[in-house]
Amino acid sequence: MYIIDRFEEDLAVLETEDGGFVVVPRAKLSADAAQEDCLREDYSVDAEETARRRAEAAELTERLRKK
Repeated sequence: MYIIDRFEEDLAVLETEDGGFVVVPRAKLSADAAQEDCLREDYSVDAEETARRRAEAAELTERLRKK
């Protein structure tokens, strides 16, 4: 599993599960891939995992605001 950290020109910087980074040509990703999307090992977007992590982050943010 990777997370798209950022794009730099024609490259994509992906964060690995262990906190490292991998740089790949942007062309290896699907055209609809966006920053913070979760990717499978084949660089396809994992929409379910992306949605789950975004919901989790939103929930944590909301809990922090309530404190």
